[in-house]
Amino acid sequence: MEDYRCLNCKTLLYKAAGDIDVEIICPKCRRVNYPNRGDQGVGLRGIDFFNKARQLSCNGCSRPLLSFMGVGFVETKCRYCKTVVEYGSVKNVKS
Repeated sequence: MEDYRCLNCKTLLYKAAGDIDVEIICPKCRRVNYPNRGDQGVGLRGIDFFNKARQLSCNGCSRPLLSFMGVGFVETKCRYCKTVVEYGSVKNVKS
């Protein structure tokens, strides 16, 4: 899995694998990040992104952590209760 950091303060935001687009607010500097994008102005942003994306919430305290679209796996840590949350948008299929 690849590490994704805040574009402003370089804080680790999440780890991910696959083809996903994530919107996350940095817990330290509060900047809205789209780390997978080369250009922060390209693609859906804000309310449009929020309406089409899935929301990932903490398993421990139920607070929202990030929004994402696409197929892949995401791992992040809740900034409030420090619970590590893992989510995969595809199921492993044994052949």
